[in-house]
Amino acid sequence: ALPIQVWFQAALTAGNLAKPEACPLLARIVGRSTEQLLVRDAVVSGLENWELQFLQLLLSDPAWTAQKSGRSALLQSLANAVIKERQPAKIEVLLRLIAGQTAAQTWRQIALLDGIAANTAIRQIRPIAFATAPTALDTLGRSGDPAIRQQAEKIKTLFAWPGHPSNSPVVTPSAALSTDEEARVVQGQTLFEQVCAGCHGLNAQGLRPLAPPLANSECVLG
Repeated sequence: ALPIQVWFQAALTAGNLAKPEACPLLARIVGRSTEQLLVRDAVVSGLENWELQFLQLLLSDPAWTAQKSGRSALLQSLANAVIKERQPAKIEVLLRLIAGQTAAQTWRQIALLDGIAANTAIRQIRPIAFATAPTALDTLGRSGDPAIRQQAEKIKTLFAWPGHPSNSPVVTPSAALSTDEEARVVQGQTLFEQVCAGCHGLNAQGLRPLAPPLANSECVLG
């Protein structure tokens, strides 16, 4: 067996390769050492914005039917990352993916719901707006497993849609940016990378214990 340092370096290197071509390679790497936190974190760190596709790849693999050490933790991290993207279309796919698991795959449902529910601990986060209620939430709410029903109810607080009680109104999509606004966004990205990212991270999720997250922060969004 190869030492963990080899798998860790392999995961870091593969994470820098083009996506989605690198996803099967990352799946093989994490499949060999899922129980290792360092390897799991290295794989997830190289998947920015590709977590959902990677998750679909794992769940379609028959080898991922059985629960093994580290697998639940990896699924939690992937689901958590998808929620942090705050893209309703991706989140609906994630919810349908969870609801579509069989009774023999309950452990996967619970792990993914736990990953989503971790975001409910973030104070003052704005709900993610859907045009209509995600039907997969109703499916999960009728599950025969009480743990799944409980988590499905809990994660509803992360979302908003017409008719769903929420502390914040449903946000309508903003208009397309003008040429001048696009130029300002590029300037802002450059400034953020040069000045802010050193402490707050390139994805603005924060770096403990240096600085808190800026993404979805009420202080930033005003």
